[in-house]
Amino acid sequence: TKLNDFLGTIHYDDIYRLPYNGNVQILSIQSRSNGRVQILTGNGLMKRNLVRESQRLQIYNRHLINLAMIYIWNIHSTSFQRGQFIDLANDANILNRNHVSRGDWINTPSTIDLISRITVPQISSNNNEQNFFNGAAFSDGNNFESLLSPDECFLEPLSFP
Repeated sequence: TKLNDFLGTIHYDDIYRLPYNGNVQILSIQSRSNGRVQILTGNGLMKRNLVRESQRLQIYNRHLINLAMIYIWNIHSTSFQRGQFIDLANDANILNRNHVSRGDWINTPSTIDLISRITVPQISSNNNEQNFFNGAAFSDGNNFESLLSPDECFLEPLSFP
């Protein structure tokens, strides 16, 4: 049958190779690279390898690939191999959850409101840093440039350290 032919031509070493050589940080970053956090499963990670292998063999029948995945996951692979994929997926999901929760905390309206209420000036010995942390005062009235709009107040080219 087609399934047996497909299973007979697969390079199983490629199927059982952990994505990114088991580097959970790279996998975690990759799984959220499109702006959405993708929940990973061990089966899903192994299936990525099977899809790549099926493309190498020029087999594009999704039903056949799904049947092969069921066979490989449940019968051909060992519990140790499945465990490696499951553990890697779980570790990446934990990293992603921590990454997202930190980002959610920073971007909450209450946090932004608290930041905007900071009234204590930040002290710095460098005017550029002082302006960055405290905002530039364009209307202090002490010089001609303060009367101009912010776009016009730089009469000379800026130089950054």
